[in-house]
Amino acid sequence: HADEDHISGQLEIMSSIKENGITIGKVLIPEPSEERKKDDNYQLFINTARKAKLPTEYIHKGDSFFFGDAMIQCIHPQKGFQTNSANAYSTTLLIRLGAHKLLFTGDLEEEGEEDVLRCLKKNDINYDKIITSQTYKLQICKDEGIDFMFDDGVDTIESLNKNNIKGAVFT
Repeated sequence: HADEDHISGQLEIMSSIKENGITIGKVLIPEPSEERKKDDNYQLFINTARKAKLPTEYIHKGDSFFFGDAMIQCIHPQKGFQTNSANAYSTTLLIRLGAHKLLFTGDLEEEGEEDVLRCLKKNDINYDKIITSQTYKLQICKDEGIDFMFDDGVDTIESLNKNNIKGAVFT
């Protein structure tokens, strides 16, 4: 979704691809509601991609592709997913690499989380812990002894790092 903390790194990369020799084949984004498409951040993202001459394509539940040996499958949002919350339509990716499965949820909220949990159950995918609530990530990491977290929010990673929990930002 197009919250500033999620798109700032992507905007910087798209704006500097020529200077830095970066190659991007296409930009995959979740399809927001018509109202959300009018959002200033969404428009900034789309216009930055256009200016960089990067094709954009919507990604929906069920879409999948390979990146090397990794299979990347979108499990949320489904096509036509409607919500008033930008967080609820966070792109959720299941990455399978060998025996490992990684789930990237962004800032899913309850409505989107319910859809993801149904998909995991339907596909017999077991998990130890899913943390989607931005508010509780630090506390859950402390309580559960989690010592490394991937997240798409710079603020979250900075908060974790200040509390001696390592983290990496992905955009």
